[in-house]
Amino acid sequence: MSHTLKTKNFYLLFSSVALSSILVFNTCQKNDPCKGLDLSTDTVTYNLSNMNKANVYKGNDTLVFISNAGDTAILYGQNKKDYYVSNLSQPSSADCPKYAYYQYENFDLIFSGNNTQLYKIEYHGYVSTVPQEVTDISVNNYTSGYSATYFRNTLNYFTQINIKGINYNCLLSDYPPYTYYNQQYGILRIDSINGKNWTLNK
Repeated sequence: MSHTLKTKNFYLLFSSVALSSILVFNTCQKNDPCKGLDLSTDTVTYNLSNMNKANVYKGNDTLVFISNAGDTAILYGQNKKDYYVSNLSQPSSADCPKYAYYQYENFDLIFSGNNTQLYKIEYHGYVSTVPQEVTDISVNNYTSGYSATYFRNTLNYFTQINIKGINYNCLLSDYPPYTYYNQQYGILRIDSINGKNWTLNK
């Protein structure tokens, strides 16, 4: 085979390979399912409503409760912790994965004192992943005989109580010890701790 023929065949082969590469590249470009899509990570934040933020408390408050037997319990705020719990969502598509960070508002509020009959109140508010707003409260580390770590006593129901001739609208917890929470004054009364009811001295 002559040198000229070899050169022509080489150029034909090179041109064929180059053309095939261009066709493949153009095909991939045309079939890209993600073209034009915004695949940047989104951030979605769920905040507690003002009703469930326990804004009446600053965190360093002092609560004084008087029992129906005349006992006094003084509890001191251990500061209020506000924070967000975040998680990363599963991608919406395997071909064009798009992620989102979901942030859920939380707060923890603890009051503690030295009276052995009423020595600790823990108040936890948060947005669950439903999303749904939840406010849990526990007294003396236990609610209805269960450890507060595993048992939720949630401020779920609206009711009205009368203290010294005045009616107050309150959120009431699900189980004993029953906690009555008022938007303006906070925890107004705690019922059924060893047969005693405790009322906020305000």
